[in-house]
Amino acid sequence: MQLDIFEHLIMVRNRKEKRKIGDFDEESMKRAVLNVIDNEISIRAAAQEANLVHMTLKRYVDKYRNSSEEERLNFHFAPRYDVNKEFPKELEDQLRDYLLTSCRMHHGLTRKNAMMLAYELAKINNLKYPSSWDKNRQAGVD
Repeated sequence: MQLDIFEHLIMVRNRKEKRKIGDFDEESMKRAVLNVIDNEISIRAAAQEANLVHMTLKRYVDKYRNSSEEERLNFHFAPRYDVNKEFPKELEDQLRDYLLTSCRMHHGLTRKNAMMLAYELAKINNLKYPSSWDKNRQAGVD
């Protein structure tokens, strides 16, 4: 009889939320920033209209207002995550292909060995990488 009492209870799952960072297109951000600056509408109203996070819009509006006329011509209204990448796209693809090929041939590297290989590749090619890589003599997890 006690089991009937708990039948309606459902176990709650902890679900990860969808990543919201950088989850907008450049055109919607540009429209929202220009609406705030030109039409003098509030940041919150423009953010709600464009389906953006208001703090992200505020950051772009402030950055746009503080930029010179020349900088405004080349202003990016979207995040540029590729600025801090350690490897160029071609080198990253070559490393990925090598790791996948060696794995298929049953000569796969451990995670630690793959991170050491990435460090050596960056060092040999004189790429910019974090100082922690030199300290640990291996690349980071990413």
